[in-house]
Amino acid sequence: MLTSIPTVADNALKYTKWAYKCAVMAHKLQNIIMRRSSCKYKDVIIDYLHDAPVTKANIAAAEDIFGPNVGSLKGKTVRRPNDEHITAGTDPVPADVMKMHAQVTLAIDIMFINKIIAFFVTKSRELQFTTIKSLPMAK
Repeated sequence: MLTSIPTVADNALKYTKWAYKCAVMAHKLQNIIMRRSSCKYKDVIIDYLHDAPVTKANIAAAEDIFGPNVGSLKGKTVRRPNDEHITAGTDPVPADVMKMHAQVTLAIDIMFINKIIAFFVTKSRELQFTTIKSLPMAK
């Protein structure tokens, strides 16, 4: 079974060259006016930008060709929790590594981010292996 993903080039083929050029202009203007959603963008064009060379049809064509404006979606889209959790596990250290590095020197420190969140950080000098573990906050 073959499925194809519509691309901008495929979507642009539905329109004339002039309609595509006007859609590009509408898309650029949408970015200039701080990336409002297409619905609010149409209202702004009607209410405030009477002399703009963009029409509602151009805005609709731009959304059809380029999809929804990514800038207008950022900050408005709600992040949903992921149902698939990754389980962390440990594997035994291979015998040849244990043989080569029987003595390991660790550098240990506690790192704070914004003076709020504490992390326990270790780094082995010979192996250049770093670990970071968040520490529970005291109440």
